[in-house]
Amino acid sequence: LPRTLLAHALLYLSRGIPTVYYGDEVGMTGTGPGNDQMARQDMFATQFDTWKTENRIGGKPIGNGTAFAATNSNPIAQYLKTLAALRAANPGLANATMQTRYAKDSLFVISKKDDKEGREYLVAFNNSTKSQNVEIGTATQKGGWKVLLGATKPLVNGTKVKISVPALSTLVLKANSLIDKVDVRVGKIEITPDDMTGFYQATAGISSSDLISVEFFVKPANNSAWSSAGVDSNSPYSIFLDPKEFSGQQLEIKAVATNSKGKTFALPSSKLIFPTS
Repeated sequence: LPRTLLAHALLYLSRGIPTVYYGDEVGMTGTGPGNDQMARQDMFATQFDTWKTENRIGGKPIGNGTAFAATNSNPIAQYLKTLAALRAANPGLANATMQTRYAKDSLFVISKKDDKEGREYLVAFNNSTKSQNVEIGTATQKGGWKVLLGATKPLVNGTKVKISVPALSTLVLKANSLIDKVDVRVGKIEITPDDMTGFYQATAGISSSDLISVEFFVKPANNSAWSSAGVDSNSPYSIFLDPKEFSGQQLEIKAVATNSKGKTFALPSSKLIFPTS
């Protein structure tokens, strides 16, 4: 059960649109050689003994009852309602800007940002059977943090936040004040072939504690107008360019970073001559 709740928290609180397949909220697991198919039985009362007696995560075998009747009593369904209410009350926890803060062994910690308000959230996932202590760098120096989900007592020292993440659990913290550590250090744009795709990856040499966004622009040598090639709000900030689109052309690439206060930082442009396809 704790692992199932942890997995759903990762689904709801990381990037992307969460999708819960029916049956997951009442702990259907499936038995026998059917694998996933056996976990997708009807929610209605069943005449199959294997389904009547099947163990369910967070609940008893369904017997002669229906899964609908068991929904409200299942802790998974209750937790999903908690996660949904948390996202609804805090739009920054939905599909917004996200930055990995820590990823090692059993611990994964991300920052998310309410782009409209400029407020930071910390979300920590621990898939270990032991509590984990960690210090996380953030973009918020003042005001402290409020715990929205889970149990911990954050210790704050400037932009550093120390937390203890209980075993097999998720923590969500919300900054009491807006993001105020917005320094951005810019370098160069590096362009390298990507072996996986055959595209060219343009990466902006930028470092910042802030949750920034970077927009890339391109301009062929025979064109005086710049056009947007994409925006990346997750480090490392990069886009991918299809060499077939620019076959035999010289392309100039530039990037502009925007911090949480709306200030922009321009990187020097780079040039690349694409091979003829």
